Amino acid sequence: MIKWPFIFSLCCSCINLWSQKLQLTTPRVNTMVAMTGNNKPVVVRYDFRMPGADLRFTTDGSEPGKKSQKYRDSLIVTRPCVLRARAFHRDFLPSEIVTTEVVSSGKKVSDFDVKGYSEQYKALGKETLFDREFGSTNFRQHYLGFTENAEIEFATYAEDSISNVHISILVDQPAWIFGPQSVKVLDSDDIVLARIDYFESMDKNKAEKLIKKIVIPRGKHQSLKLVVEPVRKLPEWHQGRGNGAWIFIDEIWIE
Repeated sequence: MIKWPFIFSLCCSCINLWSQKLQLTTPRVNTMVAMTGNNKPVVVRYDFRMPGADLRFTTDGSEPGKKSQKYRDSLIVTRPCVLRARAFHRDFLPSEIVTTEVVSSGKKVSDFDVKGYSEQYKALGKETLFDREFGSTNFRQHYLGFTENAEIEFATYAEDSISNVHISILVDQPAWIFGPQSVKVLDSDDIVLARIDYFESMDKNKAEKLIKKIVIPRGKHQSLKLVVEPVRKLPEWHQGRGNGAWIFIDEIWIE
């Protein structure tokens, strides 16, 4: 015999389940990272098509809300910023946030050389890292791939004072592509100006674009060398545990 309290409880559970809102899908964006400067604007476009939905965005890296600026067509960006966008609809939960980082093109280098990249993933050769164009999430296009130390050496203009070195990296752990184990910046006398160890590169299930900023003592340097060390031993949770990881780099710039 079915008791009424049981039926009442079952009905309430069904109502609660029915009343739970579904989450909107994440908007698509044409670029996750781009470079602006020297009269070169960046055009950012979002794709989200749903009647009654609004796409809201911010340009200061803050979380978009229902009262944030409304996206209508496309965004023309002429200065560095962090764009974050999110879809809203009264009948659904807000979507996940999609982020685009627009960076400064920085100072132009006068000469450069790159050592250690694989012939299998060589894109445009050494020019790949200094053409001011970023790769997508497809590691087969516009990246240099490394299984040994990446050594990037470049000459700077004598009048330029430099304090930051930036490196753009792809992480796709299922494809054995990890963030760096460490990054060093050396001057023309091979003196280490800065070294950073990235322990978070071993965190699980990451697939993203990363921009690493290495701060060095401000000064005028005849040349700089960037040494990017890959993860030497994949962690136990990874299918390739014990083997070395790949590093995929698509751009280097200085400020």
